[in-house]
Amino acid sequence: MVIAFLGVDGSGKSTIINKFIDHVNNDWSEIKYVHFRPAYLLKKKSSKEIVKNPHSGVNRGIVMSFLKLLLFVAEYNWAFYFHYKKPGQLVIFDRYYYDIFADPLRTKISSPKWLIKSIDRLIPSPDLVFYFDASAKTLFERKKEIEKESLERILAKYLEIAEIYAFQVVSTETSISNTLDKVITIYGTYKE
Repeated sequence: MVIAFLGVDGSGKSTIINKFIDHVNNDWSEIKYVHFRPAYLLKKKSSKEIVKNPHSGVNRGIVMSFLKLLLFVAEYNWAFYFHYKKPGQLVIFDRYYYDIFADPLRTKISSPKWLIKSIDRLIPSPDLVFYFDASAKTLFERKKEIEKESLERILAKYLEIAEIYAFQVVSTETSISNTLDKVITIYGTYKE
């Protein structure tokens, strides 16, 4: 089973993912954690550094963005067909290809929307996708990495794609335990 968790910085992804893994650990013989993209073909730089400004840095040009999108197609497909099909295995994504639609600045992608959407058809879909939603005000109070105006735009885009792709939208405005309970309940219906 492959589950993706989406949401902006401060939405509670890391906290809920860690608690979720603790809760479902006995359900699976193996649990893999992946941040954004598989790294079987092109290894990621290992960095324990906390990202203070995810929108800083230079965006790639159109050609380099296109090449990066092709890399995503190869990596996601390679991982899904050769590494994520083991019985008893749960793969958890903290972010996924869908994040490019909502926040292309984070991944430094400068491709036209039609191209990103076209590439999306070549990316395997997770079995279950959670989108953690909260107000821009709440998120900005939790983390100030992204300006409030940008947050509002990104949140609107996430809600738009959540509707298009039928993601499970879970509010993280409530307590961590309440959010976790909702996630576990939804997960239970998909696992059966």
